[in-house]
Amino acid sequence: MSDPSAYSYPSPLEGYENLEPLSDERAEDGKSFKNPQNGVLSKAYSGFPDPLSKGREGGFDVHIYHFQNNPDQAAFAKALWERIRREC
Repeated sequence: MSDPSAYSYPSPLEGYENLEPLSDERAEDGKSFKNPQNGVLSKAYSGFPDPLSKGREGGFDVHIYHFQNNPDQAAFAKALWERIRREC
């Protein structure tokens, strides 16, 4: 198995520097966070292929797995999570 530390990746927040911090406010479902609106929705909001759900909850869920005791992985996971929230 290859060593993940042998690779480097650009920050998921590249191009998103110096923006206002994201809110910790929860969405109506009480589980997810409210994300800032950028005025343009992805086609994925209405264009999932059948039989995936086209409803409010969408056709998939995103999970970011990482080793919490690895500071590099934890920082990258947090940056990736923020990037995903900013693209909604």
